[in-house]
Amino acid sequence: MTNHRESTPAGHSDSSTSAPVSADEGGRPHEFDGRTEAASPMDSASDEHADLAARQAQIVAALTGLASVPAGFDARHLDVARRALLRKRANELQFVWPILIASLGARLHPLFAEFARERPTRGSRADGHAFAQWLRRRGELPLAANLELAEARLFWTFPTDTSGMPTAPVRRTSRVAVERFPGGMLVRRGRRVTTLGRPSER
Repeated sequence: MTNHRESTPAGHSDSSTSAPVSADEGGRPHEFDGRTEAASPMDSASDEHADLAARQAQIVAALTGLASVPAGFDARHLDVARRALLRKRANELQFVWPILIASLGARLHPLFAEFARERPTRGSRADGHAFAQWLRRRGELPLAANLELAEARLFWTFPTDTSGMPTAPVRRTSRVAVERFPGGMLVRRGRRVTTLGRPSER
């Protein structure tokens, strides 16, 4: 017994077996297989990295006093970490501003904590300069530290951004510079520094 299969008319496809056909932007047909495109693992990883970076930025801002404690963190533990960070920053000033640190003695850490509570670090040189300026405005900068500040400004400039926060110091390229201190001035010619006048606490 011979089986006969119905033939499909030429130019027509079997609707029971073929997938729906559409056309792309160039007019070329393409088939839909009924599946939806899954999210790429790389997209998920990118989102996770972005969330982690944002979380880390919140923690750094909280540690430098520029933001409140992020949700989910113990405020007491964060405060301990903040005070430890401030002490570390203060201790690091001795490598660039040794006279300032020595002249303040035991007053260093409480004064620096008050100064730096809401000021993120810009490096020890910039931190020390801003700290010395802050002390001088309050009338609390020792005379020896005033001289150290004036001498530093002979060799470096200390720019600030539009908000008044210090940015990275820039080494002076001029061969001659003059800076005043209470009671006199310092004059630099090349690497040679001359003191004019007599330092005074006034």
